[in-house]
This record gives sequence, structure tokens and C-alpha cells, in this order.
Amino acid sequence: MVLGGSLGDIQPFLYLAEALIERGRSVRLCTDPMYQQMVEASGAEFVALASTDPRQIARDTYALRKRLGRAYFLRRFLVAAEPDANYLARMVSACTGAGALLCNGVVGFATHIGQKLNVPTGIVLFAPFHPTRAFPVPIGPQDVALPGTGNLLTHLLLHEMYWLPNAPWINRWRVESLGLPALNRWWPPQDSSVHRFFAFSASLLPSIRDWPKNLAICFGSVMDERVLPVARQVVEAARELGLRIVVVGGWGIEKLEASPDVFFTPFVPYSWLFARVQAVVHAAGCGTSAEVLRAGVPCVTVPFAGEQKFWAHRLWQSGASARPLDWKTVSKDAVLKALIAVRENQAMRQTAASLGAQLQAENGVQRTIDLLLKG
Repeated sequence: MVLGGSLGDIQPFLYLAEALIERGRSVRLCTDPMYQQMVEASGAEFVALASTDPRQIARDTYALRKRLGRAYFLRRFLVAAEPDANYLARMVSACTGAGALLCNGVVGFATHIGQKLNVPTGIVLFAPFHPTRAFPVPIGPQDVALPGTGNLLTHLLLHEMYWLPNAPWINRWRVESLGLPALNRWWPPQDSSVHRFFAFSASLLPSIRDWPKNLAICFGSVMDERVLPVARQVVEAARELGLRIVVVGGWGIEKLEASPDVFFTPFVPYSWLFARVQAVVHAAGCGTSAEVLRAGVPCVTVPFAGEQKFWAHRLWQSGASARPLDWKTVSKDAVLKALIAVRENQAMRQTAASLGAQLQAENGVQRTIDLLLKG
């Protein structure tokens, strides 16, 4: 497995690693050094792909985004984020001899190594990033109704915006290092031999009619100074309701002021914590949303970026969440109303419990393994 990103991007693969090892398979997990202890605890072999800390990379990226403003997003789609040659070489070396290759979207280019090795290859995505007429691209506005063709165009546009700046270095790497032919410069490749696994439940987003057969629905951290003011609004509202609060720090929040009713922790397993709380307030990353649903508890969402808006909207539509709050305008009163809703709305609590029961009955890990090893 070749992975990059935050803890939310890594943790689902630890479950996969444990399940594969139980089936007698050996697993090598290649990722950042900060995850070495967790990887080895799963029983998998650990290989470090870089010496950098992804948290520092996230901090540097956020600082650049603040400095450039809107120009940052233009730069992102014009300037390629080409990995270091040593990083790519280490990745190829780590994958050599593998019987199958699985990666996440952060290092999706690892699928080219799978093609070189001619082994079953899959990529796991945490939002439905694949062209469809059913809904618009997950990182865009979710409350705008578009016709089917309009939805499809938003997906195609995003794919093209990613592929155009990255095609030159990927093709150079394919030809010079991997011995593979170059790909079309003007259109992103859709290799039918690569399985695409979507790490969310069909209970929340059923199978999509216009997706090809090699796509399967099988089952984050915010580095942003905007998080802390929102967290303070949430704490104040919860205190007014007489609630005790557990604040999980993650990557993007400083330690809040200590008090008898607020417990701060930099990390705690969500699978353990969420089963013990009345409600969860979160940014609606895919991994956190999945854990909330599995716990069967209602939630309040404050999405900040990326696909968080998509999942916040889906949670609300499912009936298991209050209406998403806008981080730009969120206030203590708005949080207070949302918390009262999730505490007193019995229909919402019942829906959350029902969805939790459905997810508990699913076995996305086993389904992913079966599909990947089938080739």
C-alpha cells in the first residue's frame, strides 16, 4: 500500500492491512515516517517514503494560500506539484515484488507503478471524484441544482484542471523511469484496469448508474486558523446547554483554555469516543463522517474546504444531521440552535441510529480485499 496525507487518509488502510494479514497475506505499507508506530502496530511492514512531516507541508501550504489569496488556486492548477525524483524512486523500489498495489488519492500517481508491475491495482477515494450526471463535483457548491449534463461538466473540468499541469512530469516519469508509453497530453487517463474504491457507505450515497463496473462503493484533518474561532463558538454554546465537551485537536486547532467541563486531547480513536457522546460537531471529512454514522449519533457540521461541503450536505439530506453551518457566519446562537435540534429531534436521532445499524452490518474492508485480489 502506498499512502499520503493526514491520519484520516491513512487509518482506513490499517484496517485493510490487519484483515489481509489475518488472511495470511504479507502487507508492506509505504507512507510518511510519522505513521510508523501505527503501521507496525497493525502488523504491516513499514517503509518510509520521505523524511518530511506532512503536518509541516500542510502548514506551509496554508501559509502560501494566505499569502497569494485567490491567486493560489490559479497557481495550483497551472503549476505542477511534481514529487522529488528520490521520492518516486523509493516508491518504485518499495512496490517492486508486490502481488497487488493499493494507494489513496493523495498519491494516486502510484497506480502507474501498478501498471508497470502488471499487478492488480486500486485507488481508494474518500469522495465520489468520478464523472457522473447524478451530482456536481464534490468540492463545489452543493446547493445549486444543475441538469445532468451540467453536473457531468463540473467533473470533467476538475479532472482536466488536475491533469493538464501534471501530465508533463507524469509522462516523463512513465517513459524514462517506468518504461511505459506516454498518455494523452490533453485528456486525463481512465485506465479500466485500475479499480476505484470509494470509502463511504452506499447507505449514504447509493451506487451511481452511469459509473463503470471497475468502480465500487466500499465502505480529515483541517490545517486552518479558522478552526479555532469556530471551536470556541461551539464550546460556548455547549456550555450554555450544560454539556460536557471533548475537543479533539487534530492538526488544525490549538489547545483551548482548560476548564472543568472541557477536556482537550490531541488524539482519541473516534470509534471509541463517538459511541459515548450525545452528538458530534465536526468539519464533515469523509473519515469522521463515517465514524459518526457508524456510532449512530446525530451531528452538527461546519465544513471548511474540499469535499467536506459535499459530505455535510449528504449528512443533512440523510436526516442524521442538522443543516450545515457556514464557518464564515457561524455564531454561538447558530450552534446553540443546531445542538438543541440534534438533542431534541427524535426523528433525527432515530435516523442516525438506523444508519449506524446499517453501517455496522457492512464489511467494506472485506469487499475491498475481494475486489482487489480478484484482479
